[in-house]
Amino acid sequence: MLRYLYCAIYLFPFFLSVTGLAEDAHSLLTEPPAEPPAEPSTERFFYEFLRMMGMLGILLALLLLVSWFLKRMLNTRMEQINSSSPIKILDRRTLSPKTVLFVLDVHGKKCIIAESHNGVTYLGDITQDENKQRSFGDVLNKTS
Repeated sequence: MLRYLYCAIYLFPFFLSVTGLAEDAHSLLTEPPAEPPAEPSTERFFYEFLRMMGMLGILLALLLLVSWFLKRMLNTRMEQINSSSPIKILDRRTLSPKTVLFVLDVHGKKCIIAESHNGVTYLGDITQDENKQRSFGDVLNKTS
């Protein structure tokens, strides 16, 4: 280990001369320090503040534009996948930050699955006839 330290100390001046850092370090040591800068005026401060706020606004606008573009691109990609795949995602509902329900169409058969931190769970098929509307009385009579 000590041998590597000696090697590093020996090669350090060579590294400085190759990278050009030795001349920069020498000029910093030999030149007198520059005069301290004059106090900035209030106008200059206001100009710099407005410039900084403008750049912040541009960056935020750029961030929003990129996020909108990515969201649109991902939605378009999902629609393309749904149109060419036998498994289609019909709907997605978020129940909690870590739990999501999906309504899928698998070869014409609709089913519901749940995704959570525990994994993916099959919840069942959807067999409800959409054309037939049932009243609350019919449902109550059927269960009793």
